[in-house]
Amino acid sequence: MQNPAAVSDGDGEWFEIYNPNDDPVDLDGWTVKDNGSNTFTVSGSLVIPAGGFLVLGNNASPATNGGVTIDYEYSGFTLKNSEDQIRLSAPSGALLDSVRYDDGVLWPDSAGQSICLDPAVDDPWVADDPALWCHSSSVMGGGDTGTPGAANDACP
Repeated sequence: MQNPAAVSDGDGEWFEIYNPNDDPVDLDGWTVKDNGSNTFTVSGSLVIPAGGFLVLGNNASPATNGGVTIDYEYSGFTLKNSEDQIRLSAPSGALLDSVRYDDGVLWPDSAGQSICLDPAVDDPWVADDPALWCHSSSVMGGGDTGTPGAANDACP
């Protein structure tokens, strides 16, 4: 959710990480960066269960963030409303995954609608194809759409 409509960007930005593996993964020490100078490192144990989801956001209060339950609150990182990138790296520095969106040129981009990878896609290396992404259709508590912490909506 790079551009919430129900609340300000400073309150309602979030993204989700999915673990497709058979084992849980502790994200302690993992780094998230964008294509600019925004970055944060997960500090403390943050376990994503096998087949599970974690939601990371800039505001952990559902009363002010659009009704989203955040598993990890970060600072020093913002999602541009135009184009940006989210890069996830292990403590070793190895890039594990990244997603780049482009202000609606090829990627879905509407205020108040999170974008989601079609749940039928299970290969992270083909997940960078914008044709495999769509707007979420499930309405969240604050009125925006998304499925934070749960399986993505199917893409048409």
